[in-house]
Amino acid sequence: MKYVLIKMKLLLISFFLLYFASGCKNSTNDIPNRQELKGAVSVLSFPENNHTVILEKEDSIRFKWEPLPKEGEEKVYYDILFHTPGGNFSQPIHGIVSRNNGLENWIKVAHLDLDKIAAKAGIEPEKQGDIKWTVRASYMGMKGNLSLSSNVLKINRITRPKVAINVVASLKENSLKVNWVKPEMVKNLKE
Repeated sequence: MKYVLIKMKLLLISFFLLYFASGCKNSTNDIPNRQELKGAVSVLSFPENNHTVILEKEDSIRFKWEPLPKEGEEKVYYDILFHTPGGNFSQPIHGIVSRNNGLENWIKVAHLDLDKIAAKAGIEPEKQGDIKWTVRASYMGMKGNLSLSSNVLKINRITRPKVAINVVASLKENSLKVNWVKPEMVKNLKE
């Protein structure tokens, strides 16, 4: 009797395996190759080639490019990449995901961040130098296509003057007085 039950269980398992295997399709034909986009970003709108940015205040600059045409339900994600003028974007010195977790075709980059990127590119403080930027478009987590073009951005790194603050507090009057002191006067304050 045990032998018959075991045989029936094996027959039942075989039947289910055969049933499910016959119903499956070849998955490699059903799933599109998500690594291949049909094209790359062709127009980098702003900043234009050889645009000059002076990094002297708390500000930002907007980078914008033409989006890829939408195909079906797939979402295209964008990264902006930076490198030295002679560098290779396959190993960028810095990359930033665009707005809305990569879904938008623009991003604002703070001057402070551009200053850090310029330093990575070897541009010394109080000097001017060039960096180039481009856009990589991809499906989420997959290999992306680089833009067909890149724009040069001229960076002027200006060192902000170091300012000391002399704070005088008066507990009796519940007031706070702030005196801005020029950098050359810092030496006198320490003495």
